[in-house]
Amino acid sequence: MANQNPEQIARDNIDKQLITCGWLVQNKKQINLNAGPGVAVKEYQTEVGPADYVLFVDGKPIGIIEAKREEQGEVLSTHEDQVSLIRKVAGIDAVLTPYDKTVDKNFQTWLFKKQAGALKFSKEQMEWLYMLKDQIATSVHVDIEDLDYTPFDASGGRGRMWQLFGENMETILNELNEALAA
Repeated sequence: MANQNPEQIARDNIDKQLITCGWLVQNKKQINLNAGPGVAVKEYQTEVGPADYVLFVDGKPIGIIEAKREEQGEVLSTHEDQVSLIRKVAGIDAVLTPYDKTVDKNFQTWLFKKQAGALKFSKEQMEWLYMLKDQIATSVHVDIEDLDYTPFDASGGRGRMWQLFGENMETILNELNEALAA
């Protein structure tokens, strides 16, 4: 144990805590999700690479734990992780994928389709589109009322978006909400 790096020490501590709480900790090479009601699989493969641990209850993924050095500790269960798990369990995604990565991919696809023709967004419009994308990645949806609050208010809020996108403002919001969460 003396030669372990900080993340390996954190993983060992996580293993002990999971076992203490009744989880069965398994290696990715020997997965048996029916071994017990709660199974934690180390280095479980996702679309963007392995997660340090994926927690399964009755064979269904319910959480992700990423090992961090103690000084880098953070909340283990985020909104984005919960959305990712729901999408996987509901059959929307075949592979467990971090929700923000799904939103990023869908945003790039939407943007490419929009700008494939004559439409080209200005630099400031692009900044707004990225803010909207980030909001959807953390909140799943953005409403027109959200434009009156952080982070949009610092860039002029609803009024500025109207100046930039005009009558297309609501259409863009609806399209982004639909396309990015798909």
